[in-house]
Amino acid sequence: MAAPGLVLDFRSGRHLANGEAIPLSQVLGFSRPGNATYADATGTIQTAAADEARTQHHVWRDGAWRRRLLIEPQRTNSLLNSSNFPAWTVQAASVNADAAVAPDGTLAADRLVENTATAEHRVLQNVPVTTGQRFSFSVYARSATRGISIMSWNSAWSARVFVDLQTGEITGTTNGAGALAAYGVEHAGNGWHRIWVSAVAQSDGNATNVIRLTDNGESIYAGDGVSHAEIWGAQFEIGPTPSSYIPTTDAQVTRAADVVQIDAGRWPFAAGGFSVAMSGEATYSDNDLPAELRIYSGRLSGTSFTNLDIQTLGADTGRVVALQRVGGAPGVSFTGPDAMTPGVNVPFSVAARHSSDDVQLASFGVSFPPASIGLPDLSTAPFHIAPIGIVAVERLRIWAAPLEDQQLQDASR
Repeated sequence: MAAPGLVLDFRSGRHLANGEAIPLSQVLGFSRPGNATYADATGTIQTAAADEARTQHHVWRDGAWRRRLLIEPQRTNSLLNSSNFPAWTVQAASVNADAAVAPDGTLAADRLVENTATAEHRVLQNVPVTTGQRFSFSVYARSATRGISIMSWNSAWSARVFVDLQTGEITGTTNGAGALAAYGVEHAGNGWHRIWVSAVAQSDGNATNVIRLTDNGESIYAGDGVSHAEIWGAQFEIGPTPSSYIPTTDAQVTRAADVVQIDAGRWPFAAGGFSVAMSGEATYSDNDLPAELRIYSGRLSGTSFTNLDIQTLGADTGRVVALQRVGGAPGVSFTGPDAMTPGVNVPFSVAARHSSDDVQLASFGVSFPPASIGLPDLSTAPFHIAPIGIVAVERLRIWAAPLEDQQLQDASR
């Protein structure tokens, strides 16, 4: 296999054009009008300045923190005082502010301490929602002596997940009126876990977002006046999965979208065809969409493009689809319907050939049938990276030539 004309390797921070090392800024265009957070090599939450690509982001995979480029859409944290829990409604408990080192490395985590009542020991905050809205509620938590549950609910519906903070294991869920859509626990380092629940509002009104202490999975119990858990970084956002933490004080805060592309003329396009291999992690859910997430796109217009998407239409929960269109109907090469499973930081490794005769996809070393189709002239088109969805990019390679079947398989391993 010939060497790719362009290699962007975010694992090592080494980037090559025609075999020569180049600075990333020479080839990659990036913009985001505002700050954004990311996890560094120890899992500590850091802040990137406006228009600073999050190339130092790390995901926890295979027992270690792995370096990536994080790309996300716009999101808004609708919770006020996202890490100042004494400002929330506190019930059958007290909150000791700034009592422990938080995931951002500062003394900013709060301690939620139960009182001696037989009750739910909790903090809560309301956010207005409308029927059909898909949202995600999340919080960082660390065990001291209690477990925790988080819940969004109103009188007509509820969505809750219970977590053993000692093990990070989910011990139960509540799905009232079918509101619960997804949930999870993510390793956040230093004993911290990020717990999240995604729900679909079943009626208009307030979603009451609750963080409760639990005792052996029970949320109503007689407290002892001292047992507690540590909490930090709560977030409520419209969207089917949690995104990177957006800190707030006395107002909602919006993080702008990351826009990442390689300008026309700077990526290896050839009239006879080109090939792309890309690996990393995708965060997505099943919303019955033809493009739940777009891994890349070379796009001149709505009828002249090459895309690689994750599709969740109908019975598909994670079909990987390579598309190519020039004028008429697109040519499509695709995996089975469940090649990927919805979730947070789901690994992918794909390669696609976009030739003047066909399009063909490979994923994790397996190739799929090609589809006959011509190739649009993309010589004046930009190459977009993760224009739809949340993607952590490990490595991107582009060849100014169509790879053969076995080469595609090798490139996608």
